[in-house]
Amino acid sequence: MDKTNDFRTQYGYMLADKNGTDLSASMEDYVEMIYRLSSDAIRVNNLAAHLHVTPSAVSRMAEQLKQRGLIEFERYGFITLTDEGKRTGAFLLWRHDTVKRLLERINGEDSKLSEIEQIEHFLSPVTVKNIEIFLDGQKTQ
Repeated sequence: MDKTNDFRTQYGYMLADKNGTDLSASMEDYVEMIYRLSSDAIRVNNLAAHLHVTPSAVSRMAEQLKQRGLIEFERYGFITLTDEGKRTGAFLLWRHDTVKRLLERINGEDSKLSEIEQIEHFLSPVTVKNIEIFLDGQKTQ
C-alpha cells in the first residue's frame, strides 16, 4: 500500500498533531520557562532575559497565554501560572528532561540544548513516556 499521501511538511505535522498540548512551540517554551522560574517572582524583564527575547515579545505572548487560561498577568505586574498552567508546565518540563536524558544517553554528556529544545516539540506524550520507560530499563508498552 502506498503511504506517500501520509507525508506532510514539518509545519503540516505541527498543524495536524499537537503532541499533548494545543500550544505552538513558542508558547510551550514560555510556559516551560515560567514553570521553571515559578519559585521566583516573575516579571516581564526577568522572563525576557531567560528566553533571550525582548520584553515586548514577552508582553505579547503573556497576553496570549492569559487568554488561554495558563497565566495570570497584569501589565507591569508579576506573571503567575494558573492551575492549568502549572499542569502544562509540569508536563513540558518532564518532556524536556526526558528528551535530555535520552540525548545524554546517546551522545554522552555533550547534548546540545538547542537539539533538545527542537526535538521536544514533536514528540507525543506516549512516545515520551516510552522513552522514559526505555531509559529506566523497563519494557516499553
